[in-house]
Amino acid sequence: MKTLLATFSLLAFTSFAGQASQSPYDYCNKLPGKWHAATHIKDHSSCDPFNGCEHFDLVTFQQTSKDDYTATLYFSNDGNNITVQSFSFICAANEFHFKNQEDKTVHLKCDEYNNCYMVVDTPLFTVELVKQ
Repeated sequence: MKTLLATFSLLAFTSFAGQASQSPYDYCNKLPGKWHAATHIKDHSSCDPFNGCEHFDLVTFQQTSKDDYTATLYFSNDGNNITVQSFSFICAANEFHFKNQEDKTVHLKCDEYNNCYMVVDTPLFTVELVKQ
């Protein structure tokens, strides 16, 4: 269940094709780097396996080739041990492609100072990300 939540949260926030394509910013170029994430589990009866309903994680994005990216999620469910998971996805023309992401909404905005903010909403959880 822990791995499932981590997988869902990472896959969810990388599938924001609709919002990114409407912006003058090149969001594909803004992805690489460190993002701070706060995950909020919506169903409080599901929080026990994750040692709580609120989690703060670190996500790094790296461009591996022209349109290919790797996102690496660093998280801890017990406060001591760090788990690392990596996922690959495609970003081209401000569109991000991952399979089976129809039930998610993502809002991404970057300001004139290159600070980026992303909110991902799914039926199971909400993820808020910040990159400075």
